[in-house]
Amino acid sequence: MGFRSLIALPVISLLAWFLEPQINEEALTNALFPLLFIGLFVFGVSKILWMEALHRISITKVSAMVAIVPPMTLFFAYLYLGEVPELHKLLGILPILLGGYLLTRPAKLLK
Repeated sequence: MGFRSLIALPVISLLAWFLEPQINEEALTNALFPLLFIGLFVFGVSKILWMEALHRISITKVSAMVAIVPPMTLFFAYLYLGEVPELHKLLGILPILLGGYLLTRPAKLLK
């Protein structure tokens, strides 16, 4: 994941540089501390929770639980931002939920 982030950072930065409007120095200065604090806090807490989850359950189940993030994002975007998800996004939730269920369901006992 670290390698992926190192590759993605320059690509996303270049896209933002060319496609987004330029911001002034004052706006950047005002937003820098909150962005760093929130980014490091969220990143730090998520890594701590990830490590704790790996100690308690298998990586397969943890990965299945992490896959629930996109449906949760759609739900909270609807709830807080009033963004109504499109049909293809709602249909995309079905395989995520089905896969999560199949990975986390209790194993059947062999007789």
